[in-house]
Amino acid sequence: MRPAAPRQGGMTVSTFLKQAALALFFVFCMHPVSIGVGVGVNYTFVLLPLFVVLAQGRLQYPGGMLTMFATFYVLVFFIATLYQVDLFAMSAWRFGSFLIFMSMFSYAFITIDADKIAAFKASVVVISVYLSLESAFVLLEASTGKIVGFEAKDLVGTQRIGFIYLIALWLAYLDPPIKRLLGLFRYPVLLVLLAGLVLTFSRSSIVSLFVGFLLFALVKHGNLLRRLSARALLNGVATIVGIIAFGLILFWLFPVAFQFFDVRLLSFLTNEGDVVTALNSRESSEGARVYIAMNVIEFVIRNPFTGSGYLGVWTIPGLPAGSAHGQYMDVLFRTGPIGFLCYLSIFYAVLRYLRRGDRFTHAGTCGDHDQALRLHTSQEIVQGWPGGWDACFFQLWLEESFRAARVILDDFRRRL
Repeated sequence: MRPAAPRQGGMTVSTFLKQAALALFFVFCMHPVSIGVGVGVNYTFVLLPLFVVLAQGRLQYPGGMLTMFATFYVLVFFIATLYQVDLFAMSAWRFGSFLIFMSMFSYAFITIDADKIAAFKASVVVISVYLSLESAFVLLEASTGKIVGFEAKDLVGTQRIGFIYLIALWLAYLDPPIKRLLGLFRYPVLLVLLAGLVLTFSRSSIVSLFVGFLLFALVKHGNLLRRLSARALLNGVATIVGIIAFGLILFWLFPVAFQFFDVRLLSFLTNEGDVVTALNSRESSEGARVYIAMNVIEFVIRNPFTGSGYLGVWTIPGLPAGSAHGQYMDVLFRTGPIGFLCYLSIFYAVLRYLRRGDRFTHAGTCGDHDQALRLHTSQEIVQGWPGGWDACFFQLWLEESFRAARVILDDFRRRL
């Protein structure tokens, strides 16, 4: 399957209205609103493929390998239900988790066109700007007339949406259509997005920002010294000055966030004793993750084919948390080693496909940022599936990924 050719000429009114409606739908899906007890509106994202299928009256065949993977995951559900008799009382929870997991295949049954892609990218930026401004206003209002300490983390902090801010940053910084859409507002938007990322008070998000930017700089400017020019040097200096200016503005507005990362991240990582103590303590975030991982591995060794059959780690008594604190660890626990390998193979196929060319930008533009964006999302998605944010964004990410995976996996099948 070849990428669709970029649309020539200006955007028609009907195209604009279609993209705007899709973008509003995606924004709604990514908004942190719950209905009832812990049921997020994020899961309504599956309504789009359902609507498309009903409107068109047909399904798109997802491909042989994806069908095989989906069939295996169905078998995992039924086999786990039958033989894990001690967990039979949790069958309703198992079925609900199974449906959530399988919904990741929903976008494999429809065609992903340029309008859906453009709307998705715009919605990521819009929801990120909105939530960033909301966090900034809440913290600034709370700081009026008093000093707010590290309790600001409980006020505006979150570990669930930092990866959305990161993707919005890369889109606003690199994506040509988004850059044209923002125009002169591009740099204020970048500042707002950086503020939102800082105000998550999430160490993993900040580390991802620095690591991602470092990798991007190495890939983009790795040969700069060998082909040094005045223009390249000026661009480099301007980028560095811009980063420093943004940092100073954010430090002036939100000094408590910088103090938090200084104490909880920099000072922590540079103190070997603190790191070792944290890893050995179940009460710390780091130690709890290690302890949960050890229990997960022990469980899947005893249940190598099915894992827990889509039930969460909360089924293991005595754990310090009800989440696996990691997408990959969670999938390993819920589906077992074979299901985990199927899961990884989908990501591998997608990444391999994206290396062949740019799927999202117009012809002639660099596609490295889209590859990095997909790779980064697959890493940042580790923040606690099947919570509403991650389940929603996982499917948003898969909208194009499964179309790519079908091509690679079917090509692999033909070669066997």
